[in-house]
Amino acid sequence: MEERPVVDFDTLRATLGGDREMIRLILRQLRETLRIRRDELHRAVAEGDPREVHAVSHPLKGALAGVAAEEARHYIERVDDAARGDDMDGARAAYEQAGAALQRLEDALAEYADDSGTGEATDR
Repeated sequence: MEERPVVDFDTLRATLGGDREMIRLILRQLRETLRIRRDELHRAVAEGDPREVHAVSHPLKGALAGVAAEEARHYIERVDDAARGDDMDGARAAYEQAGAALQRLEDALAEYADDSGTGEATDR
């Protein structure tokens, strides 16, 4: 599989016209959303309810796409696709990879928060 950036800061900057304050605000909001959505997704996968997994993973996938968090979006999309197909075995398998990608994203967002707001620290 091709390597995807944790956050594609070039795309994010281009999308937001280079507005550093807006980038900071959006990424802070994403950090808060991730804290909530990860717990919700974990519960839904543990309960084995594909409709609930889809209900949580689908908007999360959109939020990740909106901030160019491509790696996590890719894995959440796999969770969502499996759940929509009532394939909980596939959703669980994808969830393991998604969990690791979401952790890398949370780490990158924490590093970004400690950075100057340029994204250079996590621009890899």
